[in-house]
Amino acid sequence: MLKRIGNGEEMTFWKDNWLRLAIYQCPGVLSSFDSVKVSEFITANQNWDLERIFAQVPMDVANRIMGYTIPRFSTLPDSYTWKFSAKGEFSTRSAYLALLDVDHGEQLYGVFGRIVANKKFESSEMRPDEFGLWRNIVAITKEASTNERVKLNTNCASRGNPGISGVGGIFRSASGDWILGFSALLGVCSSVATELQAIRLGLSIAWEYGFRDVKCEANAHVALNLIESGNVFTHPLGGLILDIRSLKGRRWTLSFNHTYREVNFCADVLSKLGYSLKEELVIHDHPPAEVIPSLEADRMGIAFQRGDSIAYSSLYFPCNKKKKKKT
Repeated sequence: MLKRIGNGEEMTFWKDNWLRLAIYQCPGVLSSFDSVKVSEFITANQNWDLERIFAQVPMDVANRIMGYTIPRFSTLPDSYTWKFSAKGEFSTRSAYLALLDVDHGEQLYGVFGRIVANKKFESSEMRPDEFGLWRNIVAITKEASTNERVKLNTNCASRGNPGISGVGGIFRSASGDWILGFSALLGVCSSVATELQAIRLGLSIAWEYGFRDVKCEANAHVALNLIESGNVFTHPLGGLILDIRSLKGRRWTLSFNHTYREVNFCADVLSKLGYSLKEELVIHDHPPAEVIPSLEADRMGIAFQRGDSIAYSSLYFPCNKKKKKKT
């Protein structure tokens, strides 16, 4: 079984295996390995206390913690998830396959008979100023918008899976005009966790800016399916899924649609800016220079065939063009 962080009040920071490997077992960790709870490393705004974390653990471990998703807009208790299934749900097939695996087989013999089904769940009202976790990074000064419909496109990028990840998003008017964009650095995440975090961040910004009629588009089939039907009690990303559902349940008009990467270039560019940031979040009131070509392409109706990565790369990142070898 793998421990999953909810509010962090029951799990110990150093000794429990919520990061897949107990932190005290990670190379380079020098600590007293006391029984401090995970909740003591979470701020009042439900964000990781990165200053404290980076001061106590090696950089690679800190980046993994930074990328670990914790609930921000909902309440879940600490619980267990099935380690040998991507959905966190136990099945005899997953157990049998794990038993055949030399690395996992011995672990399972101590697990059978102790599978925990946690059925308790309590919902809670949103805490005020939930977007405050970002306010110490970027000052949000844009006035709230009207109830006119806006389109939100989100995307993610990472250097590996899992790897250092970034997310980005763009808000446009019904006529396609730029309203604002964002780029954010997440730390080390899996691709699905990054896709879900991009959507959660985009929705929280939409709510903070006063948008009340939002069409959210993402080229992330798995993430959208998890939002629709994922089991929050067993899935490793249950807290993140529940956050998005909590945002969806607010008093506004919100819809989700899948889109293809070929028509999601603006968000893709912003997400690539995200994993190179020095701060956690940047709000773009005006289009960054890297995004302008994609905006122009949208206005002109330029489309690329699926898989045409060369044309895409040359348009948005001209510096990536391959130079001809001198003869």
